[in-house]
Amino acid sequence: MKNKEFKTYHQLIDILSERGIQIEDGIHENSVIRILEKENYYNIINGYKDLFLIDNCPSEDEKYKQGTSFNEVYALYIFDREIRHIYLKYLLMVENSFKTVLSHEFSRLYGHDNYLTIANFNTT
Repeated sequence: MKNKEFKTYHQLIDILSERGIQIEDGIHENSVIRILEKENYYNIINGYKDLFLIDNCPSEDEKYKQGTSFNEVYALYIFDREIRHIYLKYLLMVENSFKTVLSHEFSRLYGHDNYLTIANFNTT
């Protein structure tokens, strides 16, 4: 694997354009730069590019399907992030419920202050 060289945001946009991602000139390019500054190129592009790549291109010559735009790739990134936030919200609620039931039952069996007594736990 060859070493990656530092690229400016303009160079990264040029690479995306050369590979077939549509990025409009002018104000839209500045918007893309702001997005990359905030979200990170790797997180957006490398994390979600596979759905948009032409299947038979070698990995060193990645090309995007005709009509692929940066906004589509970014929208997928935002959608995935929102889904992760929803899952995390409910996962934390389930975790809290589990801890509540567990601590209630432990306190019922061993008393409210016995959670520090090692004999109350199976350590084998």
